[in-house]
Amino acid sequence: MIQPVKMEEIVHHNNLSAKILPQTLSGDNFRVPPHWHKDIELNLILSGTSLSIVDGRPSILTSGDMCVINSRKIHSGDTPDESVPIRLITIQWDYDFFTRYCPDFPKYQFSLTGRADILPEIRSRVLQIADLYAAKKPYYEMKISALLLETGYLLLEHCLEENPYYYDYESTRKAIQIQNAITYMEENYSQQISLTQIADQANMSPAYFSRKFKQLTGINFSECLALYRVQKARDELMNTENTMTEIAFNNGFANVKSFIQYFRKQYHTTPKQYQKAHKT
Repeated sequence: MIQPVKMEEIVHHNNLSAKILPQTLSGDNFRVPPHWHKDIELNLILSGTSLSIVDGRPSILTSGDMCVINSRKIHSGDTPDESVPIRLITIQWDYDFFTRYCPDFPKYQFSLTGRADILPEIRSRVLQIADLYAAKKPYYEMKISALLLETGYLLLEHCLEENPYYYDYESTRKAIQIQNAITYMEENYSQQISLTQIADQANMSPAYFSRKFKQLTGINFSECLALYRVQKARDELMNTENTMTEIAFNNGFANVKSFIQYFRKQYHTTPKQYQKAHKT
């Protein structure tokens, strides 16, 4: 039997069935490590260029483009041009929002491919939701709730397709094994994690795990772990008075040298220089 695994928990706004996230990604926060959650996610790019990777399949999104990330899909984000900020709107719907109106929803997934005729209507509503959320005038949540219903209706009516994973037990099992590995990494990144150890968590051989992990995430496991560690180390760097040695060991780096090496690769500067430039 496939065991349930921990996923990213999304906290929705009061009185809303979704989380609304207007975002600007620039400088050092472009890269989003592979992760997954139960909620349905819809992204609308307002400006800039985003590289979205879902189940290992990359796609380039530019201004006006949208993408939907279905429930439990492993996904990550990056940019092909770090000099240009990405502005986007993200809506993360409670999964039960859709099962409430479509009891057979687990058999399906959303796709925006080939739906050019309906995309302007979805895009218009997402922009209205973002404007209402930014203004927060009296009763704005009522209007947003109505627009979320309209947008959800458009997705259910025009963008449903059969979910191949629903009938493919083997693919589902392997995806859950990789999700287990990601969860283990998130919970134990401060410890030393070998390829053999993480492969055991996924119940796979190291060689097979490496291939499957890259297939479903778009990057290899060691790169994913280093990215996760360095972002956690950056948070500690900015929010504590800990030494470089303490930060390195607290976040799973073998030594300060490797911490600086990975930090420079991600942020194009040393931790000390970054701290001096950004910490107030």
